[in-house]
Amino acid sequence: MRCMKYDSALQCTRCCTATVRRSVPLEEPMESEEAQLSNISTRTLERLLQTLGEERDRKYLKLRAQRKRLQRLQHETLTDIVENVLARRRV
Repeated sequence: MRCMKYDSALQCTRCCTATVRRSVPLEEPMESEEAQLSNISTRTLERLLQTLGEERDRKYLKLRAQRKRLQRLQHETLTDIVENVLARRRV
């Protein structure tokens, strides 16, 4: 487990327990994402980009469907309330 506030465990003073501070080794800086991706073939990167786009589209469609269901439910609930009020007035 790493300290969420500081880059190195030695800088952490209060936000983590002492056992975590002592047990976390200092890490060497990682390669930048751009440097890591430069070793991957163009075709693989294009497929990754396509997959990420499809995933974003799926999430958007799912959220849109959820929003439509919620609106329909709210409309049905409001309709039920109005019908109940009218029914009570008729009696």
